[in-house]
Amino acid sequence: LTKQDRNNIRGFKILSTGISRKSFKQMRHSLRDTMPVDSKDIILRRVAVLSGVKPVYIDCCIRSCIAYTGRYKENSACHHCKELRWHPATGKPRRTFCYISLISQLQGLFKNAKISRQLGYRSNFKSTYPNKIKDVFDGKLYQRLLRKDVVVDGKPLKHKFFSEPRDIALSICDDGFLLF
Repeated sequence: LTKQDRNNIRGFKILSTGISRKSFKQMRHSLRDTMPVDSKDIILRRVAVLSGVKPVYIDCCIRSCIAYTGRYKENSACHHCKELRWHPATGKPRRTFCYISLISQLQGLFKNAKISRQLGYRSNFKSTYPNKIKDVFDGKLYQRLLRKDVVVDGKPLKHKFFSEPRDIALSICDDGFLLF
């Protein structure tokens, strides 16, 4: 890694705290002589290259109504709020969001030794309170899946759900928050 890469990684750590764009810009200016850091966009692209993660930038409505993908991919305005997709002067998207695949995110978690050990919690979990739910792994659905054979395309496989220590019990909850 170059010295600039190391500085940008430090900048990336600061960015990951949720610092505002304005504050990050002020920090860059203040540290320009001792620790020069590139812009947020350059840092994100460089970290993506260094990590091997390939983010996908997807245009979205300025009001977060829709993402311009799938059936909306060719739209030039939001069909809900009628806001334009592109800046009239520049032709660039007015808003985008960064998508990183779930698989890439999970791979990244397992590459970190400390987090990988923490992910082993599920496989080491032992219920200590029968008939009480103290953890998601005490739940009826999870306990039922432990006894159930995995079936793919109608064909039962020779193992049960979560039988391997590295298996992941993934739950997704959607509370109506904005994704982009």
